[in-house]
Amino acid sequence: MVTATVVPGWLRAPTPPAVDAPPGQKTAAGGASREPAAGGASREASPGSPAAPVKTRLPGGAITLYERPSAPITLTAYEVYDEKLDEDVDYARRSLRGTFDRYPGNVDSLVSPDGRYLAGRPDDYTSDGYDSILVTDRQAGSSFRVKTVRKPLDTSIRAWSKDGSKLLLNLDKKTENKQGEDVWTTLGFAVLDVARATVRVVEVADDTIRSGNFGWDGAEEGVVAFYGDNEGLRFFDAAGRRVRDVPKVGPPASGTVDLFSPSGGRFVTDCPGDDEGDHCLWDTATGKRAHRFSSDCDKVLGWYDESHLYCWEYDNGPGHEIRVVAFDGRLTHLLLESGDGMEVSPYFTVTPSGS
Repeated sequence: MVTATVVPGWLRAPTPPAVDAPPGQKTAAGGASREPAAGGASREASPGSPAAPVKTRLPGGAITLYERPSAPITLTAYEVYDEKLDEDVDYARRSLRGTFDRYPGNVDSLVSPDGRYLAGRPDDYTSDGYDSILVTDRQAGSSFRVKTVRKPLDTSIRAWSKDGSKLLLNLDKKTENKQGEDVWTTLGFAVLDVARATVRVVEVADDTIRSGNFGWDGAEEGVVAFYGDNEGLRFFDAAGRRVRDVPKVGPPASGTVDLFSPSGGRFVTDCPGDDEGDHCLWDTATGKRAHRFSSDCDKVLGWYDESHLYCWEYDNGPGHEIRVVAFDGRLTHLLLESGDGMEVSPYFTVTPSGS
């Protein structure tokens, strides 16, 4: 158990923010990779009668957010690939309905679903050689830093729990292959407890999950990872012990973040052995396929609610769009659009009740 260094009264000042990415590289907590998405839906439907969206131009490029107060998910952070810098730039929201600030010194930045906490992983190790996570409490006006693992290991940010009480991290080791390229290997995971300001690092002895990343299970009590050639889902308890496998479910649509429905009762994958555009929903308890459908989605990002997903669609128009998709394949309202050629990774989190 690693404890935190508490820094009361100090707020880190911002600059006025898939298939799984390789372990250690940044992936969208809302389930997106850094792959761009594209434009307008060819088939329209409406889940209910949502109010007209508020249209907001976001910093970092030609990015527009379409937001409804009643939406079950909220954009709380995103990353934009900067060609001049040759790196991703993080943007994080000040509150659930606030503006976005840039965090150029972070490798990862993720806002808790209630908007209270900002978790950031600085680009550099500490002076004594540790990777670390800085958690800022916006309500209290204070921050604390948790040292996680020593160099050359690191702990990339994966996802907050829905109640904002804990943060899941991926335990990674970076090496260099014969071509001089960086290679990340997953060694396990870590869970940061916000109330205690501590982190528990868990090494997992399983060579079949080394090329993927960990995500929360449906109950957020344990974790999951895809094993082998990304065709089966493996469940682990909080101590890293293997619990069970659900084989032959197909590869993850966008990694293990936002894999499960809000209730945790189902999870989504790209259907095994099928053409692009086929989405499979699986019963978490039994491992049996609950539903299969096709759509114009190019990359499913996660769950909008219990009866809709959301996805990148980048074939039907001049720009790139994130759309809600119903289980009959019809694309519904627009959540976000970006300019053609931009590489944007959005982080959507479940909107708390009453917000």
